[in-house]
Amino acid sequence: MTGQQIIVLCAGVAIILIALSIFLVNRSNKKKDGTLGRKKVASILRNFAGIRSFKVINNIDLPIGDGRYTHIDHILIGFFGLMVLESRSEPGAIYGQARDQEWVSVVTSKNGSERRKKFKNPVTLNQEHCEAIRKIFQQDKIYKVDIESYVIFTDRKIQLGAQPTLPVMNLKKLKKLLSHSRYSDNGPVDVPMVYEAIMKRAKTK
Repeated sequence: MTGQQIIVLCAGVAIILIALSIFLVNRSNKKKDGTLGRKKVASILRNFAGIRSFKVINNIDLPIGDGRYTHIDHILIGFFGLMVLESRSEPGAIYGQARDQEWVSVVTSKNGSERRKKFKNPVTLNQEHCEAIRKIFQQDKIYKVDIESYVIFTDRKIQLGAQPTLPVMNLKKLKKLLSHSRYSDNGPVDVPMVYEAIMKRAKTK
């Protein structure tokens, strides 16, 4: 191998290593953003539930049949029923409709260029989570428990261009939602019983 070939080979390896490093850093940052976002939602729910003797479940895997499980970010159990929440950390502007299989996150840089990322419709995904809980209630003969589904985008500068009627919001609107009296009023739901029914089906890690 000539000296020139060695130089070319080394340059190629260096480019690959740099590209790999950038990829790993970006993936690590996205994971951190997602974890931080989930912690923010969990904190809001915990503060709300603590003074009301409600229950909060975070990061739980529940069965959906055929040995498969679905991962649920947050469940708030109160006298009103259940609130099932999907946390999303995508930044930028979010676009999507109820029937879309995929939604899009668009981040515009200072020079005007756009970076787009597609992700599974979070509303549909969270409806699947709610259905998993309904099946548990059917098995345990637990009736008349309302289950509400919400998708929470946690990025501070998020711009929600999704269909306005969908249950999609930012952290500020989540806090406002929880301030409604119906979430604090007495209701028919047996919180400990519902909590136990869910937890006994959870996948052990």
